[in-house]
Amino acid sequence: MNKFKYIIIGAGSAGCALANRLSKDKDNQVLLIEAGPKDNSAKIKMPLSASSLFKDKKLGWGYESIKQSNLNNRYINSPRGKTLGGSSSTNGMVYIRGQAEDYNKFAQDGCIGWSFNDLLPYFRSIENNQTITDQYHGNFGDVWVDTFNYSLPISKKFINAVNEKGIKKTYDFNGSDQEGVGYYQVNIKDGRRFSSADAFLKDIKTRKNLKIINNAITSKIIIKNNQALGVEFERKNKISTVLCNGEIILLQEQ
Repeated sequence: MNKFKYIIIGAGSAGCALANRLSKDKDNQVLLIEAGPKDNSAKIKMPLSASSLFKDKKLGWGYESIKQSNLNNRYINSPRGKTLGGSSSTNGMVYIRGQAEDYNKFAQDGCIGWSFNDLLPYFRSIENNQTITDQYHGNFGDVWVDTFNYSLPISKKFINAVNEKGIKKTYDFNGSDQEGVGYYQVNIKDGRRFSSADAFLKDIKTRKNLKIINNAITSKIIIKNNQALGVEFERKNKISTVLCNGEIILLQEQ
C-alpha cells in the first residue's frame, strides 16, 4: 500500500499550487487527488468557450442555489470546476484579488498575518504581470497576467456612462484603489486560458515524488485515535486506500 507524506484532495487553484510547492522537496512524497478529468478539453483552452463551461457537468459540479423568491423562484447556476485547475479552468479568466478591506478585517478580527499588506508579498510572488510594473504587482511568478486590451465600442460607452454617473475610472483593479470601472486583467496567454494547472502543474508532472490521480472521488478520511492516517477514494468503480505519514490537506469544492 502506497504511503505519502502529503495527500492533497482537490486539484483546484490552491491544490495545484500546493502540489508544486510541496513536491519541490525531493524528500516529500506527494499525492494529488482530483475528482474530475484532465484539463485537455478544447473548451477549457478557448476563451470563447468559457460560458459553455458554466453548466458542463463533466468539467463542473453542476451546483445550483435554492429557489430564489425574489427572482421568480428560479434556481441560479453556481459553477465550480471539476478538473485539473478547478474553477480556474472553467471561470471567466478574470484576475482579481479580494478586496483589501476584507483582508484587513480578517486581521482586525484576530487572524494575525492576514492583512492586505501582509499578503501582498505573496500575491506579488506568484504573479507574472505582462503590462504593469509597480509595488502592487509581480513580474516573475508562475501565474500569467495580462490586461484585457480588446474592447468593443459598447464597452467604452458603458465605462464612460458609468463614469458620468460619478463612478471613477480605474486602470488597475489590483492596485492602490480597487474600486471603480474599467477593464479587467485576465489569465490569458497567447489567446488561451492560463489556469492554475498551467501555472503550477504543467511543467512538473514528471517529478518522481509527485503522483496525480484523476477521476477519483474521495469517500473517506481514515482516522484512528484522533489522527488522520489515510484516504479512501473511488475510481473506476474500485475503492483504493492510500496512507499518509504527514498531512492530509482538504481542498474539495463540495
